[in-house]
Amino acid sequence: MALTMPEGPAKKLRLDQIFTLWGQQDGQAALASAVEEFEKSGNLSMMRSALHGISEVNPGGALDLLKAMNLSDRIKTDMGSELLGQWVGKDAASASRWATGNRYQEWWGGPAALVAEVWARSDPQSAIQWSSQLSPGLDQMSALVAATSRWSKTDLQGVADYVSRQSPGSSRDIMAGTLAHEFGQEDPLSGLKWAATVQDPTGRQRAAAGAVADVYAKDPGQVKSILKQSDLSPQEQTAVLGRLQNGPWWK
Repeated sequence: MALTMPEGPAKKLRLDQIFTLWGQQDGQAALASAVEEFEKSGNLSMMRSALHGISEVNPGGALDLLKAMNLSDRIKTDMGSELLGQWVGKDAASASRWATGNRYQEWWGGPAALVAEVWARSDPQSAIQWSSQLSPGLDQMSALVAATSRWSKTDLQGVADYVSRQSPGSSRDIMAGTLAHEFGQEDPLSGLKWAATVQDPTGRQRAAAGAVADVYAKDPGQVKSILKQSDLSPQEQTAVLGRLQNGPWWK
């Protein structure tokens, strides 16, 4: 008696299971078949499942295959973020090595920031240390921001203590600037205290603007009086107001 494929959602689930398993056993054949289906119907589901199967065996290889495929940047970003995020959850050290070799240093975000954000959910100090050791670039800055911000969501005092112990430098400035915004959401004056510890003048103004950005959005007139209570010089206070007025404050 011949077997028949179920219809509707059950059929999709079954196909996804088949392509995931096929990807684990013969990734090239599974992906080739999934790409053929995509080119005929525009259906991404089987391609996604095949890549997930490949990733179970060789996560870096799955990401490299995706990177080389003729797909839109949006699709690559969507699928790549999913695959890389899962890899970080299983083996952050290996995923971070892949991300180090696949950086987009002129972009804010990218693999580095994703690794840092996901890694920080389980081991924030390792995520921050890895981000700090990356060579300079926008993606390195965004990785530090992502790791610091994620840690602050679960242990604001813990990350504050950690940053307080760090040596002066660009990495500490970025972390302190991030904390200025995080603390400022609940207590602008505490946020401004963090901003005042940023050594880079432009970074200090940016951090101070972030500390009072939420207040400014609700009551611009109140910000001036809050800034007067900070350790910022009158010139810096004027610059911060200019950032808020002309926006966006983080640029």
